[in-house]
Amino acid sequence: MRLNLSLIILILSIIPFQSFSQRGDFQDLKSDILNAKSDQEKMERIIILGMNYGREFPDSLHYYSDSLMSSGFQEPQLATAGQTFLEGVENYNRGNLQEAIEKFEVSSAQFNAQENTNLFLRSQNLLGISYLRIGSAEEAINIFEDIITIATPEATEHQSALLAAHGNISNAYKRLGQYAQAIYHIEESMQYADSTRKNMSLNFSYLNMGQMLVDLELYERALNAFSMVNENQMAGTSMLAAFYNNKALVNERMDQNDSAAHYYAKTLEMDDSPQVLNQKVRPATFLAFYYADNSEFEKSAHYLELANNYCDDFCPEPAKLRILQAAIRHYRKQEQFEKALTFAAEFESRINELGMVHLNMNGFEEIASLYEQMGEMDKALEYQKIHNELNSRSNEQTRAIRISEQQAMLNQLEAERELSKVQETSSFYQRLSLNQWIAGVVLLAIAGAFYKYYRREKEDRALKEGELSKLQEEIKDLQANTIEEQIVSEFLTLKSKAVLRLDRIRYIKSDGPYIEVFTEEKSRPEIDRNTLKGILAELPDKIFIQVHRSYIVNINFIQAIYASKLVLKDGTELNVSRTFKSKVEEALKL
Repeated sequence: MRLNLSLIILILSIIPFQSFSQRGDFQDLKSDILNAKSDQEKMERIIILGMNYGREFPDSLHYYSDSLMSSGFQEPQLATAGQTFLEGVENYNRGNLQEAIEKFEVSSAQFNAQENTNLFLRSQNLLGISYLRIGSAEEAINIFEDIITIATPEATEHQSALLAAHGNISNAYKRLGQYAQAIYHIEESMQYADSTRKNMSLNFSYLNMGQMLVDLELYERALNAFSMVNENQMAGTSMLAAFYNNKALVNERMDQNDSAAHYYAKTLEMDDSPQVLNQKVRPATFLAFYYADNSEFEKSAHYLELANNYCDDFCPEPAKLRILQAAIRHYRKQEQFEKALTFAAEFESRINELGMVHLNMNGFEEIASLYEQMGEMDKALEYQKIHNELNSRSNEQTRAIRISEQQAMLNQLEAERELSKVQETSSFYQRLSLNQWIAGVVLLAIAGAFYKYYRREKEDRALKEGELSKLQEEIKDLQANTIEEQIVSEFLTLKSKAVLRLDRIRYIKSDGPYIEVFTEEKSRPEIDRNTLKGILAELPDKIFIQVHRSYIVNINFIQAIYASKLVLKDGTELNVSRTFKSKVEEALKL
């Protein structure tokens, strides 16, 4: 189902930041070529026309390419480089990417030899995009990094080159799953979006950045990014549908289901174009869940029907499984257990036949809830254990580690950017000439003010350097930790392979060779073959404490303690022995 939601963003993310300037009217560009006052100006106008209209008007591209060889062009080396570049554009438009790469590499070398920076940057930009389109993201990154290094941010004529380079390198990093760098470069590109491109460029950038922040589970920042999007200026219904879908998703992840339902409903109000239709399955299934949970079963049935209709022609397997899961919920909530079991059997059958257990999407937990509601606790426990085992597999753990690393990397990059700004400010004072310092001595008051400001900036830089060093050390520590060390800090893995969140465990009871683990989520305990002594050794001693030969308690759930018993926040009463009471009181700081 994740594929459906991200499809439009994936498509948008490979759209290159190709043009270095406003696209302009075709006829106006032709007039600019005729009125150019120099060969350099004429060449730039021809290249802009070729980049923006070469696919739409190929005859004009051929005409202007041939004109570069006419006697009216006084700089033959520039003309040769320009013709090579336009041949690259023609191959790029036809999809002959390898031939385009060869042409752009030649034209880049030619423009560079002529010290023609502007045209060199244009050629390099399309060279990088071509590499990106053939899947060579690493090579594309190297080229865009060169553009960022060569282009001068203060030069007006280079700012559109920097906009394109930062935008395209962001796409390349996103392809590699390196979201921290991708987000960083999108943020960098925004400062170069001029007024003529601001609405389109910034809307796309904020949308793309928000989607990546969702993937990094930085939900508050994602909402901030989406809040910057002007939905009235979105380029087409498919992009607007992507905006609503992603804004709904971040609210869903934050358990703000009313807001999520609002934006998913807005997605379903869009026209049924093929691109938008593909994005409507998740909203329909979410709304089926939402209304089933609110006991509005007519609405739930309506959205289930919609989801099935959207899947009639084509629907990826994760979407079909999610629809089956929604159907189980719909009938379970109405206590129509026979129908719910039918869909549960179909769900399990599809999972097993296709060998797609990793796509269970909490479906086995839904089946466990069904059996629990039916009173068949053994079956409920069986499916809950399947769900726990699937969610504890190494791919989920690795993803959690990757997200943590990317979050730390993003913090480091942003800290480096802030430090760079401080250093640039400080370098201003370092570049002051001797005469300026003499003038500063004369104006003592002004000099004193400058000095105080310089000291503040220096102290700020030292502080930020310290923060940056701390972040770098945190990243090293994070990468050095094993997956098991990460998981153990938050989860408890039983011998039965069930994985439980430590902060959800209320208490543990000993029953002969078995223990019963009571959690917030379940009315029945998780049973495991172990002893209190054995399980206590696996628990953090600052949170869990033995209160009786038969009980271990999470101190965060203790409401009150009396002479021989304690009461949990849910009203559960447990015996406390004199042997352990003093330790309990000490832990509670009574």
